[in-house]
Amino acid sequence: MTADGLVLHKDWVSLCNRLLKNPKTNLKEISRMLGRSQKFMAAISGSGESSAYASYADTLRETVERILSVLISNCTDADSHPGIFYIISSYKNAFVCDFTPIIQIFLLESSSFYILRIIERICSHPEIIKKFKETEVQILMKLGAYTTDPEYSTGEFAVRGIFSLYKRKKGRHLFLSVLSKSFQIRYLDLFVSKIFPEIIASEDSRFVISMVEILSKIKEIPILLISQNAKRETLLAFPSALQERIWSRLESERLPQEYIAGISLAAKVPELFNINRLLSLLVNHKDENILYSQGEALIHCLNTLNISNYHITEENNRIIAEEPKQPEDNSNNRIITIDKHLLTEFLKRLLFHSDGTRIEYCRILFTVKIPSQKESILTLLRNKNIRVKWNALRTLTVYTLTDPEITKIITLLTTSQNEKIKMWCLKILEVNKRKINPNLFQMKESQYKSEMEEILKRINN
Repeated sequence: MTADGLVLHKDWVSLCNRLLKNPKTNLKEISRMLGRSQKFMAAISGSGESSAYASYADTLRETVERILSVLISNCTDADSHPGIFYIISSYKNAFVCDFTPIIQIFLLESSSFYILRIIERICSHPEIIKKFKETEVQILMKLGAYTTDPEYSTGEFAVRGIFSLYKRKKGRHLFLSVLSKSFQIRYLDLFVSKIFPEIIASEDSRFVISMVEILSKIKEIPILLISQNAKRETLLAFPSALQERIWSRLESERLPQEYIAGISLAAKVPELFNINRLLSLLVNHKDENILYSQGEALIHCLNTLNISNYHITEENNRIIAEEPKQPEDNSNNRIITIDKHLLTEFLKRLLFHSDGTRIEYCRILFTVKIPSQKESILTLLRNKNIRVKWNALRTLTVYTLTDPEITKIITLLTTSQNEKIKMWCLKILEVNKRKINPNLFQMKESQYKSEMEEILKRINN
């Protein structure tokens, strides 16, 4: 057994006690030992109250905290810094110790690599950083100075520390300003994955729009990935020139992650990016690996438009969705015209790709009722995947079925062993006003039984 594992090492405390007898000469050895003990320290961070090792775990925690206090008291010696970092990174209760000496070294001296890593951890630890409210701005400004350090890792740790401070101080202009000024292309991955999404989701629309306008002019920046995090009201306020720049980037984008982000953004605001423009993008981008994500984007777009409440009619080359008119509303009905060729071509890809996309196919046709697709929906009742089958049945509840089609539903009802399938069959019979003899099928005990009984009563009354 070693201290690397999750099993408590019986000699760990005695080893620590031996090293702590003369800590100044053993700082390197203590740090090395702590570096090998990170999983172990993480494991003892819990209370241990329900464990057979509870009292021993308390002893171990006390030992870790004693080591940390000793290391901090000797923090003027750089050999103590790795050990402090290992503890603050692994041990959840590190906040019980006083990190003031570390903060003082950071603010007053040129910081080592490990001091910067410790400061980054302090900034991200709410229980520790809240003790340094009076020096937060000083810490922020000192970190800001390190972001331009020629050593990449030094600059990155500084940026991470600034970001942690910003997250606690959203709305404070100074923290946002220092964070924004720390941006460099060499930190692009960090900003794209963590920092820009947080800023865009948190700050007011005017700042976000200004930032996106600047970033969208830099070719190396994946502006679609960044912009997708903006709130819908912010996206709706994008100036027309920025909208077209975003769309132009989306039309030419071939990287899957960036493309998916772009179609998700477009689906969020179909008022700006017309549904037919989105459909054209979906049809022309034929990477089968992202077909499911394309389906999700179209579903999101249709839900945003609330199109399930519209009256749908089919013409030769278009589908017309007309918003129901309210009695007291004298304005013209909202009408959405969908290119039928584009939609049916995309639906065909969903239908023949996988069970996951077949479910999306059903969800779309539940939202947009297209009678010409009814036959294809019915073929899915032969699918072996239960989820595909009940999604197809759910979709058929918004369609009017012929007698032969009703016969297929009754056959499925009387032969299926799945209670959810039976329930959806009954719902189809109900919407089509068809009676059914309860003796033709058996209802088992299930979560659906009471609802099925209610449907049967309504059907046969």
